[in-house]
Amino acid sequence: MSEPKRSECNHQWIGSSVLKGMGPDTLFANHNLLVTRNQSYARASVEEVFCKHSLRTCNNANPINFIHRGASLCSLTFNLISYGADVEVTVNDTNRNHYILVLPLSGRATVKNQDEHADLNGGEIVVLEPLSRFRFEMQSDHSHLGIGIPKQRLNILFSKYTQQLGRKWIEFQRKPYLVKDMDSGLLDFLAYICKEIDRQGSIATRGSVAAAIEDTFLTLLVSSLLETDLSRDVARERTPAVPPYLRKAALFMEKNLLEDIDVQDIAEAAGVSERTLYHACQKYHGVSPILWLRTLRLRQARLDLLDPMQFDISVTEVSHRYQQCHVGRFAHAYFQEFGEYPSDTRKK
Repeated sequence: MSEPKRSECNHQWIGSSVLKGMGPDTLFANHNLLVTRNQSYARASVEEVFCKHSLRTCNNANPINFIHRGASLCSLTFNLISYGADVEVTVNDTNRNHYILVLPLSGRATVKNQDEHADLNGGEIVVLEPLSRFRFEMQSDHSHLGIGIPKQRLNILFSKYTQQLGRKWIEFQRKPYLVKDMDSGLLDFLAYICKEIDRQGSIATRGSVAAAIEDTFLTLLVSSLLETDLSRDVARERTPAVPPYLRKAALFMEKNLLEDIDVQDIAEAAGVSERTLYHACQKYHGVSPILWLRTLRLRQARLDLLDPMQFDISVTEVSHRYQQCHVGRFAHAYFQEFGEYPSDTRKK
């Protein structure tokens, strides 16, 4: 890659309410990662912190003037990204290791997934979950803060707080999950993090301090997302976001997690063909019906393992309870979902 050099974004900042006192020209000023006009170098720089994707300029746009600045704590990465040209970024990998949070800082951009799209504005955050394909269309004046969060860490927190609050898991439904009017406390803390990890000699990047900051940020984030999702439940009741038959399928699966059911049983309960069910499940959940059933079972298995009232249950019993006779495969799937083995969860 070309030698990193300093450069100004020269973009109109879209509001002090985004990250207080920080704009695209000053964010991570001490942590230039790459400045280049080479598309291949730009793509590789972003792939290093996020995921594989394609990058192309649009409408005979001028060559990119790419800027990537950022830093990390323990497992979270914080990245200022600006392409300096009209570009399209497409991600087709649906087995990614990270959730990606995108906070627009300047200019205009749209994120799309099939027939769903969201325009990115200041003070909003879009959450891109690991099962979603998506396409960003960014204009030359756009810049954003992108935060990479290992999916296992966020999944564990979702599991913890949905258990404590008696809530259902957030359903991203394989589309841009846009959060408007983001909690000001979360944004203020995010601004603090960005300033501290860019400051020379800051203790924020040291060992246990960095870990504690990450934990606090993720707790605030999950709490904010759960609060947002709670308000959306009412809207979903008024205007269903998914086909009624898919809701029937989900309800049938949730009621029969302990039973030996297959895709034919699920389709019959939903009142549609297996093909229709498959395509709907792919569209809204990003996986096949059977894989979605497995995910629901893994989440409930985790809650069982964490339940103090079931302290004497073994991993093998939980595996068999949820129709997985091969304990090794169950443990592997569990690790892929939560970043730890069921035996580790059992010890908590």
